Amino acid sequence: MRRKLVVSLLVLCMCSSFIGGCGKKEKEVDPLKKSNQSDTKVAVNHDGKVQSPLTGQWIKKEEAKKRPIALMIENTHACLPQYGISKADVIYECPVEGGITRLMCIFQDYSDMAMIGNIRSCRDYYLPFAQEFNAIYFHCGQSKYALDMLNSGQIDHVDANQGSTSKYFYKAPGKKAPHHVFTSTKKIDKAIDKLDFETTLDDSYKSHFKFPSSDKAVSLPGAKNAAVVSLYYRNPKAVFIYKKATGMYYRQEFGEAQVDALGNKTLSVKNIIIQNCKSEVRDPSNGTLSIEYNGTGTGKYITNGKAIDITWKRDEETNKTTYYNSTGKKLSINQGKTWVCVCENSKTNENKIYATEEEYKTKK
Repeated sequence: MRRKLVVSLLVLCMCSSFIGGCGKKEKEVDPLKKSNQSDTKVAVNHDGKVQSPLTGQWIKKEEAKKRPIALMIENTHACLPQYGISKADVIYECPVEGGITRLMCIFQDYSDMAMIGNIRSCRDYYLPFAQEFNAIYFHCGQSKYALDMLNSGQIDHVDANQGSTSKYFYKAPGKKAPHHVFTSTKKIDKAIDKLDFETTLDDSYKSHFKFPSSDKAVSLPGAKNAAVVSLYYRNPKAVFIYKKATGMYYRQEFGEAQVDALGNKTLSVKNIIIQNCKSEVRDPSNGTLSIEYNGTGTGKYITNGKAIDITWKRDEETNKTTYYNSTGKKLSINQGKTWVCVCENSKTNENKIYATEEEYKTKK
């Protein structure tokens, strides 16, 4: 894990792309005005740029080589608003105990942020997902089931609950425990330097996402309209709403827009992947879940107002998840940010995809 070499150079191409974004606010937000989706196209020739392994967008080679970080972020109503997560390139949302979800935000660029969080504890099934991106993992404690992997040396991590690494986090004034632990760009950089973590991706690293080398939108034969995606997650009541004007899905939870307090912008993504997994309650006393992330499963890929059925496979030996379309070919996803919703097989029938906003408003 430590001091690995650089990421393999990715494909250069002559095109243009949009740089996507996210955000959140106390009052109602107009997503078309408050999105950080940029209307500025990347230079047509892309000269000197490569595709990001996280988003497929065209970035400088040195940026694409940068090793990502993964932060465990709380997602309860009590913790809102969250800070800094609109800059995440990939977000994994998984259920935890009590019907709540927790977010693992993966950043390749986490620069210029004085407040990121709040940071919460680890569950064991987040760690393999972080491993797939070779991410340095920041958390505040963990469930007992995560200890073996955290102590194995397989993943570089920084724990706010450890005396030796707690200095890389801080308690935000005015925030009550346990919603008060945050970090920042400076503290993250200091942790990586002092703990001697490798800062570049290994030459052999390849993203499990497949992006087209052209900026042209991917084709989805047989897709169904998907203007609104309503997830079964009981506590956050998570919903994504598509806006054709920007080509982005905007996130709502707890009945309002989910906004990043840094920038006051509604969180938005280009791609949504629903990844259905086997699960069981491993500890009835507190509802702790076990989620089976290895093996195979079904799901949905949702982008540009359309949805298709997919399957996924994760090889335990290579620690990579691969997604496939209905014909069995490796799935290509559009350039941009991606939100992966890990869902329990037993509850996926409660997920609803609506063809129009009007249908959603009528049936919700």
